[in-house]
Amino acid sequence: MIFHGRRRYFRPGKGVLLASVGMALVAGVATSASAQSYSAATTCASLASVALPVSSSITVAQTVSGGSFVNPDGSGTETGLPTFCRVSGFAAPTSDSHIGWEVWLPVSGWVGRYMQMGNGGLNGVMRYSYLGNSLQSNNVAAGTDGGHQSASNTDATFAMGHPEKVTDLGYRALPVTHDIAMALINAFYGLAPQHSYFVGCSDGGREGLQMAQRYPTYFDGILAGDPVNYISHMQVAGIRLGQNMSAVGGFVSSAKLAAIQAAALASCPSAQLDPTDRTVVIDPRQCSFDPGVLLCSGTETSSCLTSAEVTTVKGITQGTYNPVTGGLIFPGFFATNAAASTGWGPQWIIGATPLAGGQFGNAYGMMGNAFYSNVAWDYTRFDLNSGTASYDASAVAAVMNAINPNLSAFKAHGGKLIFYHGWEDAATSPLNTINYYNSVVRNNASTADGQVLDIAIGNPEYNSSTNPYAVPALQSVVANSALSARAKMLAAQAAQAAYARSLATTQQFAKLYMVPGMDHCSGGPGAQSFAEVRGKGELVTALENWVESGTAPDRVVISKHASNSSTGAVLYTRPLCVYPKMQHYIGSGDATSANNWVCQ
Repeated sequence: MIFHGRRRYFRPGKGVLLASVGMALVAGVATSASAQSYSAATTCASLASVALPVSSSITVAQTVSGGSFVNPDGSGTETGLPTFCRVSGFAAPTSDSHIGWEVWLPVSGWVGRYMQMGNGGLNGVMRYSYLGNSLQSNNVAAGTDGGHQSASNTDATFAMGHPEKVTDLGYRALPVTHDIAMALINAFYGLAPQHSYFVGCSDGGREGLQMAQRYPTYFDGILAGDPVNYISHMQVAGIRLGQNMSAVGGFVSSAKLAAIQAAALASCPSAQLDPTDRTVVIDPRQCSFDPGVLLCSGTETSSCLTSAEVTTVKGITQGTYNPVTGGLIFPGFFATNAAASTGWGPQWIIGATPLAGGQFGNAYGMMGNAFYSNVAWDYTRFDLNSGTASYDASAVAAVMNAINPNLSAFKAHGGKLIFYHGWEDAATSPLNTINYYNSVVRNNASTADGQVLDIAIGNPEYNSSTNPYAVPALQSVVANSALSARAKMLAAQAAQAAYARSLATTQQFAKLYMVPGMDHCSGGPGAQSFAEVRGKGELVTALENWVESGTAPDRVVISKHASNSSTGAVLYTRPLCVYPKMQHYIGSGDATSANNWVCQ
């Protein structure tokens, strides 16, 4: 089992320790798959008077002719759409709620699927393009703005003095939108969906996990990409980054990112570099990048780092730790795509000035507005020990975090969950998703296997009562130097077998795909055709087949398109592999073809 913090973890396959529930109408219960399609049983205009299960006003109920739709917010035009009934409005489950929602229903040719699309960032805007993508597949598509309206999905000012709006963003807008959509679907077609899906990435991935954890009967299938599910700790790490970047000499300019990336790639074993594009790292955990190798020995240049800059980069790559307990707060990021426009800068980690990066800005804004109620709070005085504990105990963390590893109710419902995460993500650590997934694996272990895994993990950063990914704090027999080599080997073998059994149980309903060379949700040098059009792609198809036909996904072949565009030429194909397996070139044959790659 891999719990990523400092490099002391058990690696599957290696065998060593390395250093609500309401009426059936809103339940979305799946029935058998069907190729049948359905048409409207009433007019679109009549939906304006449908009684909704949540206090809500319907502002639009109109038929949109097939072809194109001009987004009301000026964000663009959706094309290639069937004729559909657009219904939108605002819901108010509390007196301080104002949840914007949209439901798009095909007038004819509906395939019986409901697909709710996740949002991103701090929401505040409607993702019309996501709705259009799903509608093109003749699904009923729905989405929400998360309960507030803003010109930017990074604007946290809505949260000041409005805890109910924070709760709406945290999770409540999601079931509200679902329940409204179910009522409209039943009224429009005279029947409920055969299958219900949730698809999202980034905050949308977190939203999908919220639904699996809090409303486990609402969706039959959930696709959760690059989930920012550990909001409180991710934001604490963002504040720590700001402290390092604003320290004397600690700011790392974008001019040094090329040298950082080159050194990181140079630290990777040759077999971990894709032979078709050697900037794509198959599994960056196998690299051994130490920012100290770039320490300037003389005059500072863009090819070296000062001592203070080394400290900053180490904080980025090694993660954020509690200085009192030594416990991991949030894992680090890989530097193997740091210099890319979708890598470390300028959007996420490294901005034009010390505090201009998105990680710090998003954390400072949300914590100031939602937690401290002070937009000018002094981040330099934030204490990683007491401050983190206070934030974790706050109402903000309670509604925003989606870290409960117990998905037994979702499993019992028959739900299927696919995670994915780009290894080069610079917005939220891919290691955090692995850590969360392994906590789900641990939760699915038998009592005996759970005890073995608890002993084998033995990582101080996870053996903490305050860490929701933790397991009971037991001595690591594998790491105990007093044990003989044979005893350690036997302990490792027992843990390996326990993990394999627990993983197999988990993979009956939840699988994880790690994506080489992909940044946050998309972008980067790697193959990522499944992520080019939100609401479509190979993983959406795999999820639908799993739910509707019982065909569990395994190896999924995807493409690398020119410019990462769905209309671009295919440059090569690769298999996506179910974690903990990763893709490997067999060493002969055309390296551009997935046929010559295996998952192991």
